Amino acid sequence: MNLKFQSMKIIYYVIFIFSVIQITSCKKETAQVSTTTPTPPQANRPPVANAGPDQTIPISTNTINLNGSGSTDPDNNITTYAWRGILFSSSLNIANANHGKKDKV
Repeated sequence: MNLKFQSMKIIYYVIFIFSVIQITSCKKETAQVSTTTPTPPQANRPPVANAGPDQTIPISTNTINLNGSGSTDPDNNITTYAWRGILFSSSLNIANANHGKKDKV
């Protein structure tokens, strides 16, 4: 007997046990039990943020350019970016803070 099982996306790590009973024309039963243990999905790994080189910005400067496109994700699934100020954050206005490149801050 040749059974095929199509794999599915694993959301939870579980063990599947399949039981197949074959009944022939002479009413003879044979049973076959198969246990399949899927490989658990790999845990999400954190991205590596790269905001570009350090910048020295004169106080008189009103806008600066930020570029986070050098950031990487070992899972290859960067879905968004988030920019935030650390110093003087209350006086910063970051337009479109969820994009990889910022033309103005």
